[in-house]
Amino acid sequence: PYRRAIQSLAALRRRLQQLTVDNPDQQRRLQSLGTLIEERLAELGSVVELRRTQGFEAARKKILTGEGKTVHDQIRRLIDELERAEESLLRQRDDQTLQSTGFTQTVITGGGALGFGFVALALVAIRRDFAGRTRAEQALRVANEQLEERLNAGIARAISERERAEQANARLAAIIDRK
Repeated sequence: PYRRAIQSLAALRRRLQQLTVDNPDQQRRLQSLGTLIEERLAELGSVVELRRTQGFEAARKKILTGEGKTVHDQIRRLIDELERAEESLLRQRDDQTLQSTGFTQTVITGGGALGFGFVALALVAIRRDFAGRTRAEQALRVANEQLEERLNAGIARAISERERAEQANARLAAIIDRK
């Protein structure tokens, strides 16, 4: 376990530093944690070396001094601080997400209502325009019909006057021919 821990430690440390790159307080805590872990691993390494070179009893005496436990307790406290800070950030981000979601929903709803209102106003304007065009066409038809009636009446009067003029000319010509 000791050797496996040493092998995976560097990768885990880099990953934690990447995950907390935007938080200077967490970076500081990770730096302190790294120092404590190195101290604890050095102490464990010395226990392993004592066991190998001087035997079990020497290693047990080293463990019973409590030096390793003190460092281990500091590591646990620092890890607890890291976790609390991350949980606090997570709660803050969740709150911000909820606020952003609410704001986004409000903007979407308001924008939709505003868009619907604009479409409704455009439809009313188009309807008025069509109604105005229809009234203008009707007025033009009426005016055209009245103009045609006046024109026909004028033509009829002109024809009637011409016929009277021709009749008058014919009588005048008849009178002139008799003399």
